[in-house]
Amino acid sequence: MSLLYRNLILLERGLAGVPGSVVWGHHTAVDEDNDVNFSGNWTSGAVGVGDTEALYVDGSTELSVPWNVGTGWVQILLNKYGSGNNVTIYYKTGNSSANCIADSWHLFDTTFKSKGWVLIKLEE
Repeated sequence: MSLLYRNLILLERGLAGVPGSVVWGHHTAVDEDNDVNFSGNWTSGAVGVGDTEALYVDGSTELSVPWNVGTGWVQILLNKYGSGNNVTIYYKTGNSSANCIADSWHLFDTTFKSKGWVLIKLEE
């Protein structure tokens, strides 16, 4: 069964003025500092364009590109701007893109402390 994830959002919390928050898959009237496509920023599975873009996973794992969200508390939200399915979320964090990639995977719960860069993994 294919799972649909829409509007995955990485929100930087606690550091005013750090332009690190991002939403993937939605572009119109967003609250985040950056709005980008799933396509080209995740390993595969992106379908649609613009505000209708979504990420499909069918028994596989999806990885984001490392994102410089800044240091501070981070919250990851799913489906803020549209409906979709739930997924298990993992993250890595580091003070550089390379250190973020080298970090081990951590199971996401409600928030976590970012070291600057964040990488997200979605599993069905």
